[in-house]
Amino acid sequence: KLYNKGDLYIRCWKNGDKCYSKYYNKNIKLKNIFINNKLSLIDKYTMPIIINKKNEILCIPKLYNNFSS
Repeated sequence: KLYNKGDLYIRCWKNGDKCYSKYYNKNIKLKNIFINNKLSLIDKYTMPIIINKKNEILCIPKLYNNFSS
């Protein structure tokens, strides 16, 4: 399900989702972020993911922020 708030959208995790890591300087799978943070399957499917119109992942609360340095 997709929730719209202006130019931002909130949705749940989809298999194959990737986001850009400034640390590694490449795209990484969200699956790996969830595994590294020891999230359960239920958390993985209910965690809100904030995206833009281009379907780029901007933020996952407490796990990933595209705007942090």
